[in-house]
Amino acid sequence: MRKVLKVHFQRILSLFVLCVLCVAMFLGGQMTAPVAYADTAIGDVKMDSSNVMDDLQNSTIDGVPFDIADYAFDENQPTQVFMLAEYCYSFYKNLRGNFGLYLYVWNPQGLSFNLTSTQNVLEMSYGGEDGTESGYNWYPLFYLNRCEIPNYEGLFYKFEVYLTGEQKTAMLDTLNSSERTYHISGIELLLAGETSVHDEEVNQLYTYSGYSAGYGSNPDADGTLSYERTNGQVFVIEDDDLHQTFYRPVGTISGTYFSQDTLHTVYFTVPNEMVEKFGRLALIRVRWLEALLNPVLITGNEDIFNALQSYIGAEMGAYEESGFEYGLLGGYKEETTTMGGFTFVDRTAEVAYNPWYDYLNSVEKEVNRLCLAFFSGNETDSADSYTVGGEGLLDKMLEYSRNGTDLVLDRYSRELFSSVADDYTVVDVPAEKEYSLTSEKVSQTFWEKLFGTSHTEFSDTFDGIQAIYPVSEKDFGKTKEQTCQNLYIDVNDYNEFLSVYEAAKEAKETVYLFRFDQSKYNAWEVTQGKWERKTMWVPNQGAGGGTWQSVPRLSDTDTNAYFAEETVYLGLDLIHMEWDDGGKRVIIPIVSSPVDVAADLTDPVYTTSDATDAAWWAYVILVVGEVLILWLLQILLHKLCGLPTWVMIILVAVTVVLDIFFIQTWAAGITEWLNPYLGWLPFS
Repeated sequence: MRKVLKVHFQRILSLFVLCVLCVAMFLGGQMTAPVAYADTAIGDVKMDSSNVMDDLQNSTIDGVPFDIADYAFDENQPTQVFMLAEYCYSFYKNLRGNFGLYLYVWNPQGLSFNLTSTQNVLEMSYGGEDGTESGYNWYPLFYLNRCEIPNYEGLFYKFEVYLTGEQKTAMLDTLNSSERTYHISGIELLLAGETSVHDEEVNQLYTYSGYSAGYGSNPDADGTLSYERTNGQVFVIEDDDLHQTFYRPVGTISGTYFSQDTLHTVYFTVPNEMVEKFGRLALIRVRWLEALLNPVLITGNEDIFNALQSYIGAEMGAYEESGFEYGLLGGYKEETTTMGGFTFVDRTAEVAYNPWYDYLNSVEKEVNRLCLAFFSGNETDSADSYTVGGEGLLDKMLEYSRNGTDLVLDRYSRELFSSVADDYTVVDVPAEKEYSLTSEKVSQTFWEKLFGTSHTEFSDTFDGIQAIYPVSEKDFGKTKEQTCQNLYIDVNDYNEFLSVYEAAKEAKETVYLFRFDQSKYNAWEVTQGKWERKTMWVPNQGAGGGTWQSVPRLSDTDTNAYFAEETVYLGLDLIHMEWDDGGKRVIIPIVSSPVDVAADLTDPVYTTSDATDAAWWAYVILVVGEVLILWLLQILLHKLCGLPTWVMIILVAVTVVLDIFFIQTWAAGITEWLNPYLGWLPFS
């Protein structure tokens, strides 16, 4: 693990004279009218259309005339920012139409880039002497052209730093007219054939002064534009050193049945000397692209899982008695009511795949395309305790997207999501921000199930969870479960977190938890089975008799499955951190490759067991208990009260009838009730 804080103060004086800018700075005439875009010519110069090598071949770089032979291909050299060119700055508002920034990239390894990717960005600030007045932001890079000289093809690339009208106005209003600073912290260029981008450290601070000809205070003066290039300070998080975890309380959000709060966290380490120098980590600027996954199926029914493989990714709809023959009903409920001699059956589902509306009354959300499915194993109730890890989920998403065409961030099929944000979320998260999570569970005892009542088993609220938290020894409890509760991290991530913490302590570093967002996770237990029509005797409603009818039904059902739906954070990128020592606040850019953040998919809070057999000893207890009760009743009713024997015969008959309908339920209830107290017995 290597954390790098680079602070360079050595200045390299250099004169920047680009060929295309020479005309604008020294030979071009004064503009007579404002223009709205950088492609407009000053004289005969067009920066958007001029070739990168025409720009460079007659220029002077750091006091040395440019010679392409000095920049030959070299596999040992990384891709580098060669130059940031400021074009046609003016403090006159009517002369700002041509203003733009252009980036020249040296590609010594001859890499091929995906030049149309929206992931190609420059990380930069602008403003005062240290370049941090604006804070740091991402700016898309618009490809213009590259070197095509024989034997040097692709050695240099030229990009326009894309600025929206609002960004350009803000930049021009902030820049100091006599000395303009631009600090490039990093650059991200997507390689051809890759799906994820790497953040390359740049750390170049450009200080421009003077003006192009016709853009300064004297419209008749020659151009005076010059620059200095120095180094600033950046904080580098290596690719494997930004870790992620999450915390999800065991209960549901108060007042809900399927939803749970989820706290999302990334963590990294900072050298203690940096903490001592700058004080408190007060703020982190971060961006991500937010997307909501379509419901994902986790099932322990192998027949359904295998049958489903032919329909993964296919556009579905309601069941039409052909094709996929199974129904998957999340949050399924069946309620029977009787009114005025009529019986009504109401069948509903919260989430349904391949629903048959001849059977169902309503579905809250119909899943028309199932993209991801996981098999939890053949064991009974296997899905009721099955977790899909976040990393495994992302791998499955990539696998599904391999042959996709409409991709989000060049890697994930848009079909995977029910919604994707139109643009990145960019937010400054202060250390003072706090989160609040709720956790509630409603339970039923055996007797409550009989009478249709319930009770709240627990209802907890976790308040005051800090967004930016430095971890210390006091956060560790006696068990890993207690530690995870103290730090709001998932227990399955404990081992990785502990190894990071121990390594950081050895290296004299501090681990920071960055809790960047909170979302809602939904999980519905699924009732699954095969759709079929069966001829059955259907009694007439409110009258005697009935008829044989062909009715739809869901047969061979089980609840060994669940649907899961969660928010994922794509391309999450840390941009800068702000430190506070009680006086001056210091902004330091972060160079860190974007990561995709996905919490685990966990089983629903409320599940129903598919185990059909109660413990044998529960039947013994039930039968022996009934015999004793009947014997006592016989004594009470016959010997003490003098009631005839036929009354006893009626009581026995009623008991037998009730047993026919309820003995399995009663025995299961006795098993559930007594089993926790009989664990020491060999037969339990």
